[in-house]
Amino acid sequence: NKHNYRVACQDSRQPSLKPLSNTQYLLAAAYLKHEVSWQICSLVEVSQCTFQAAMGSSTKARYGRRSPLTQFASDSFCPARCGCCNCSLKRYLTAFLCHIGLIIIFGFRCSIGVATGHFRDSERNATAGASVAKSSVHWSTSQLSTVESSYFWGYLVLQIPAGIVATRYPATLVYSLTTLGSSVINILLPLCIRSSTELTIVARVLQGLLEGFSYPACNGILSHWAPPLERSRLSTIVFCGGFFGSFLGLLSSGWLSERFGWPVMFYLYGALGVAWFCVFTACVSEKPSSDRCITDEEREYIEIEIGESFSSKHVISPALWLKIFTSMPVYAIIVANFVRNWTFYLMITEPTKYFDDVFGYGMSKSGFFASLPHLVMSVVVPVSGVIADELRKRWLSTTAVRKIFNTLGFGVRGLFLLGVGHTSDATTATVCMIIGVGFSGCCMAGYNANHLDIAPRYASCLMGLSNGIGTVGSILVPIVTMQLVKDRSRASWSNVFLITSIINFVGVIFYAMFASGEKQSWAEAPADEEPWKPPTPTATAFKDVGYDNEEVFEALEDDTSRNVADATPADFSKSPLFPTRANFVQQS
Repeated sequence: NKHNYRVACQDSRQPSLKPLSNTQYLLAAAYLKHEVSWQICSLVEVSQCTFQAAMGSSTKARYGRRSPLTQFASDSFCPARCGCCNCSLKRYLTAFLCHIGLIIIFGFRCSIGVATGHFRDSERNATAGASVAKSSVHWSTSQLSTVESSYFWGYLVLQIPAGIVATRYPATLVYSLTTLGSSVINILLPLCIRSSTELTIVARVLQGLLEGFSYPACNGILSHWAPPLERSRLSTIVFCGGFFGSFLGLLSSGWLSERFGWPVMFYLYGALGVAWFCVFTACVSEKPSSDRCITDEEREYIEIEIGESFSSKHVISPALWLKIFTSMPVYAIIVANFVRNWTFYLMITEPTKYFDDVFGYGMSKSGFFASLPHLVMSVVVPVSGVIADELRKRWLSTTAVRKIFNTLGFGVRGLFLLGVGHTSDATTATVCMIIGVGFSGCCMAGYNANHLDIAPRYASCLMGLSNGIGTVGSILVPIVTMQLVKDRSRASWSNVFLITSIINFVGVIFYAMFASGEKQSWAEAPADEEPWKPPTPTATAFKDVGYDNEEVFEALEDDTSRNVADATPADFSKSPLFPTRANFVQQS
């Protein structure tokens, strides 16, 4: 262990890294010898207590990155660094359960899209004078578009408040309770649909209000559980649930509605939501420090890596809101979210109708072809997250990675959706849709993970803001589409995809110009909220003996003849260490 510590010190003096001072190495060596007998696993405690408290400021703030010793300590046990599995992966279990929750939520959204497809057929059959209708519900085109868009009326209203709520209250509680409420409403929706259009609209608005908490709450959970260099990976695991949920929702809803009737899909997804609530509540905690199952190693790693973002509930002042609304990187995320919402909800609610109108497929077959792009996207999203994290670690800046992946996602999608709109061949249309929509999953490692980059403390509020404004696109999509495809012709659908492609290309340009991957100055922790507060009156891990410790530090630093590994507590006889670590932590 002593040899490993010397190696860590030597590695930290490479020109590519900013070295720590001799004083800091002497402090660490003396502390290790005196308190933990060179237990290498205690390096984390040293970097956390001695370096940050004794030197008066975090090493990250002083050197612009984690200290070499902190890096070495993290690498000694973290599977994300060394590839081993010596500690639990509770953060990945948390992300996976959030992922399952989004699968169910997006199943709710797909169910109503498939159901309105049946009601649309009924309205068409009634218009044509058919003797048998596919459904007992007969809605006009305007009623169908109103019901589909009403969900987003509620979804839009609470986006910014949802971000604030997810910041001030446990995000896990917010996420689980709102999903449970939405599940209950989903079970009751068939009754509402059979009763009246007005009651259905009210139920859909309430469901939108509740599900408006889902994305901000997920970002709030990630702000406690996702270390900086795993943000792309964990956020894509979570938000991939929306895409995989769209695939399963479109595929299963079309099949279930054809064989068992359209109400079945509402009952099934509602019951799954209630079951998920029970599992999620039992297994997921608000933050690592309150989790009963996490290992000490993983908890320490997460808390040290994340730093201040897990330490308190953050309140956004009016002055801070002003800085947020004048930040161009924020607007880049907002525009990207608008583009994503427009295209994504077009691909949820309209593909079954497109395949039915243009190629004459039934609802079951249309649902199958409409679900395939979301299956590809559910694979692309986590893969892109892993690649993005590796690029950030090894070669590229966070800003470059976010812009590259966002350009790939929106650019490829816009290009291939042009092909969907201008082909008369079913196979070509399907392939173009699969490639375009599937590879748009790259943008989740672009703009979507960007919330945590520029403002980790306020990621929930920022997600609520961007997703709230972006939801305007979701509201407009069914209305614009219904107006453009009244005659249900191929030419009308071509116009829909042309407009969507243009919106995607605009999103590529705007995000490439104004996005940033760096933490913004307005997102820094206030001075009175530092997570590791040093002892008073001086910033030192030693007892206050009435003289200036900085003079001792400077004298020791000038002594280059000393071997770091041979330091002893006697070197600091004028500033003795605390008798025990517990005593030091208590005083700190």
